[in-house]
Amino acid sequence: MPEEENIITYETFRKFQKNERENQELQELPEDFYKSCNTWIKRKNEMYEKTKDTMILKEIENVMSIIKDILDRRERKLILMAIQTVRSKALPRNLLPYEIDHFDTIVKQLENMREGILKIISGETNPPKNEPDEPRKQPESIKNKSEDNDVLNEESTIDKEKYIEEIKESVKEKEKLKEIEKFKLVKILDHIPQFLGTDGKVYGPLEKDDLITLENKIADLLVSKNKAEYIEI
Repeated sequence: MPEEENIITYETFRKFQKNERENQELQELPEDFYKSCNTWIKRKNEMYEKTKDTMILKEIENVMSIIKDILDRRERKLILMAIQTVRSKALPRNLLPYEIDHFDTIVKQLENMREGILKIISGETNPPKNEPDEPRKQPESIKNKSEDNDVLNEESTIDKEKYIEEIKESVKEKEKLKEIEKFKLVKILDHIPQFLGTDGKVYGPLEKDDLITLENKIADLLVSKNKAEYIEI
């Protein structure tokens, strides 16, 4: 099969998301799904670098939200499946290769916890003792912040040029986000002939159920005329 036919499209992401949302069980995905996500995003980033088309950034943002939603839902289902496996030895279905190792780890930890608790209940062992005298470890996040502040207080340890570059990159990212907010994702509800948008670009023809990212004014106009509806991610 040609490589192009194996490339996941925006519509494919939406279909996978819809399946995960509408079903309680873990849904079947291509074995290389996560790798395909990376391939799709890299391809879109390359397209943006060539064209500087901000609609591509909006599309990437939308797909990242879809992927995160799929991942969140699969995580919840995976944990429930692990609990069912511990209780009834139910066999898991539709796990991706990368998910299998983590699933097995969760099951093992749950089994160990259950076995330990049952031993405590039966008197075979005593519950672990708390050690109140032992000082609590400082969370890594707080520790790291403290270390960062120490570094910032020593000018000799700061790479000023690198720090300035990081600030510039941060500003660029904020500018990209502002551009992204100028666009909306809509679903076309009826055939729309080719037309000239308020941004001077030619759009269409568009067909029913097409998904397209449009500048806010154009999207709002089509929605107001019942020609399209907003797609919330």
